[in-house]
Amino acid sequence: MADRESIEARSKLSMILMKLFYQIGINKKMRRRRRYGFVQYEELDMFIDGTSTSIFGSQTEGSTTPGLKSDIDQVVYTVNTLAVRYVQDAVPGINNLLMVADENTYPGYYKLQLLHPSSMEPQHVGNVVELNEENDISAVDRNQRVVLKPSSFTYDERDEVHGPATTHSSGGPMSQDYIKAIIVNSWLQEAKSWFTRRRHNNWITSVEFDHFLSKQAFLVPVGNPLSVEQRLEWRISFTAVERDLMWRMNNTQIACYILMKMINKSFIIPTVGECLSSYHCKTALFHLIDNTDRKFWKPNNLLSCLNLILKTISSWVESGFCPNYFIPNENMFLGKVQGIPRKRLHILLVYLIDQDFKYLTQIEFDGLGQALSEVCSKRQIQPDTVHVILDAVQSRNGKDLHALSFMDVTLLEICYQYKRILQSRNTDMLHTLIQGYQGCSTVLQDALSVLISLLCSHFGSQLASFCIAENRIGCRCMELAHLFLRIGAPSDVTTGRLKLAGFYLRLGYAPLAEKVLTAVEQDLIHYVSDVSPVTMQHITDENFQKIVSEEITTHQIFRSCLALSVMYLPSEIHCTPPPLCYEMFWSEGVDPGLSDHTLWLELDARPFLYFLLHQTYSALGMKIQRLAAFQNLAEAIEEEKITHPDTNLNLIAYCLRQEGQTYIALECLQQSLQIKPGQNWAIWQICDMLNEACNTQN
Repeated sequence: MADRESIEARSKLSMILMKLFYQIGINKKMRRRRRYGFVQYEELDMFIDGTSTSIFGSQTEGSTTPGLKSDIDQVVYTVNTLAVRYVQDAVPGINNLLMVADENTYPGYYKLQLLHPSSMEPQHVGNVVELNEENDISAVDRNQRVVLKPSSFTYDERDEVHGPATTHSSGGPMSQDYIKAIIVNSWLQEAKSWFTRRRHNNWITSVEFDHFLSKQAFLVPVGNPLSVEQRLEWRISFTAVERDLMWRMNNTQIACYILMKMINKSFIIPTVGECLSSYHCKTALFHLIDNTDRKFWKPNNLLSCLNLILKTISSWVESGFCPNYFIPNENMFLGKVQGIPRKRLHILLVYLIDQDFKYLTQIEFDGLGQALSEVCSKRQIQPDTVHVILDAVQSRNGKDLHALSFMDVTLLEICYQYKRILQSRNTDMLHTLIQGYQGCSTVLQDALSVLISLLCSHFGSQLASFCIAENRIGCRCMELAHLFLRIGAPSDVTTGRLKLAGFYLRLGYAPLAEKVLTAVEQDLIHYVSDVSPVTMQHITDENFQKIVSEEITTHQIFRSCLALSVMYLPSEIHCTPPPLCYEMFWSEGVDPGLSDHTLWLELDARPFLYFLLHQTYSALGMKIQRLAAFQNLAEAIEEEKITHPDTNLNLIAYCLRQEGQTYIALECLQQSLQIKPGQNWAIWQICDMLNEACNTQN
């Protein structure tokens, strides 16, 4: 009877945990959208930069939570270099490297022998005429073979190197771990047993095995820590196949893996050190899925699944052998889980298994432990306990529940590429994007459509600026500019339409400007996030609930959920509201983050909207609406999420001057100069005010 009650309690607690994970994004819809988003990120990066990059790890798998704060893992490689197992597999016209191993090489590791570019003859000391032993590219191994040195893969000096991975922070929402790798031409003989391995279930079908055969393997620059030639060795990696396998897992399996990572970070690392990795846990999960029935991995059985993984890892630690999932005779514990730490780890794992999951209440990630402790303090787990724990976690985490949504990275990648295109002044990029759009995947088309819309606004504004400067307002060139501005108007909630409204105002078409601006104001009432493509900041977390709950494309998300700041280039100066032209030119050294001498004007969307409305209603003689726009502008610049407080103070100062409140305007300009004492539109306004005062006195 007691065992039955224990099983029921475990089942109910499992369901509570599964519902909790569902709320923080561990569900099919969120994982599918993560997959879509990161594949889009990957394809966009390849299309624009021309580099071969594959994104792997927890973020793209959906096997993380906001509290775990996982980085983005990227493998960077070149299609011009290939590692082959046999000389006859070499491909002419590219760099070929022969994978070699000898009696001293551990399973899963290889050395890369150089091949002669034309004859494809393996190079060794005897047939290399001038071999410089101090060469940074190659070295000679114990068998007199000339091999490629892993250290030849140089990294940025600002990056932090951890084994084969390098951590790079680009100022975005999270850091990126990237690994420089070499493509392997085909599956290795040592790993082909994976295809014929006997499995307890058919979670991988024969069709999927054929798909996996086409997947690339990589060699990463890290040697076996116990090898005498560690500095010359490369490790085989099947990350591409692993990513596809993780995408095939159900929510229970993913939740189990997440719990193991939480246990590792909460108990194992603080006690034993960083000997057991999340990859060891993933390997255990792969092996167990192979050897258990599908029905075992059910939501109400989550804790039993977790217990089985703990026991599996414990037995591996006890024996000192962790079999690689693809190459079973490779021991993944070598150099990591050994000696005294291995014994301490085994003792700790046995202790955790005996605790019957009581240790889960001590996990701090995502408020899990404290919420569970409130539930476990009750004698029995009641049906309404689910709501108790979810409310508790929601109240502790607040907005952070969706902070690490895939959309945060994917949307900012599009904004980042948008900024880079503007910085490059590449006038052909719009044509390149339109051409590429025709033959690419639907995933990439979704991202390119956003960039094309944004660039159409800039192109139309630049063309209109040229026409105004040349006094060719009535020509067909101006009609074309207007067409491009209208095409780019729906790029996002604000930037395209605000540019169109500014264009109308510049030409004196105030009624048309009012129509556009009131539509933007109406849309901003809904769930809209403000984001700056320059600083890559300020996507608000609560909107991700809306994003995740709807099946909409990335371009639709931009159109309905994102308010990008408005940027004007110098070539658009005649389409820029006249008072703002001075803001466009920054003095040297004002902004260290823009050391590439970029000259442009960036305006926060909401303050700029109300500034344009104020100017529009002034032109239309609508006093009540003008004063309402002025009040909204004053409220907008008080928000914490604005990016350019100095510019916004200048905007309201200009409006205050128009309203006859000169002294208050002067106070705003003084505050602006305190924020940015260098080249600042405030100086021009103060000089203009002095000029007006002198003229009035005369």
